[in-house]
Amino acid sequence: DPYALYNRPPQIVSPTGDMKTVSVLTACPLEGIAYDDALPRGLTYSWELVSGDASAVALADPSAAETSVTFWEPGTYQVRLRVTDGETVTSSPSQTYKVLPNGTVMILR
Repeated sequence: DPYALYNRPPQIVSPTGDMKTVSVLTACPLEGIAYDDALPRGLTYSWELVSGDASAVALADPSAAETSVTFWEPGTYQVRLRVTDGETVTSSPSQTYKVLPNGTVMILR
């Protein structure tokens, strides 16, 4: 492969892996930002559930750089972005969501 000597893996800028607290049935935006050397071709994005009940999660478009995730059940979930340029793969830190039942009051300090 002629690109193997020069191709560098994609660099993911976002998500950063911060924890977010949300309510059930809230569509949470996911924004994937990555940079690459354009070798051998453009980037492909893939959002995946790392932990949590997969039957209680909906990713609007797992192959889009910008999409959303909705949780149907309370719990703790982790979502990760994987980016590939066709030869190398880079994974982001896991984005953790603490999902609370509807009607839960959050006190911010």
